Amino acid sequence: MLHVIGNGETIYFLSNNEDETVVDFNKSTCSELIINLDSNEIQKINYLNEPSAIMSPIKDAKNVHPEEFARLKHYEKEHKNKDNVIRV
Repeated sequence: MLHVIGNGETIYFLSNNEDETVVDFNKSTCSELIINLDSNEIQKINYLNEPSAIMSPIKDAKNVHPEEFARLKHYEKEHKNKDNVIRV
């Protein structure tokens, strides 16, 4: 489980089940979210506080600069353990 507190953002691409062609993209922001993992694969994302999302056909994304939809605005990787916080 990954628990994100503050400036949580996700971007994912949806594919066609038949040939796995990417057809849509979704970009969401949330002040708190939980990502459930199984063998390093995302199983479920719970958006807890103040979620906001945009979902569009990938063909529409071609007219948008990549920073607008395919990058996380506030990306910061943080690992916590009992003794300290490590930021990468």
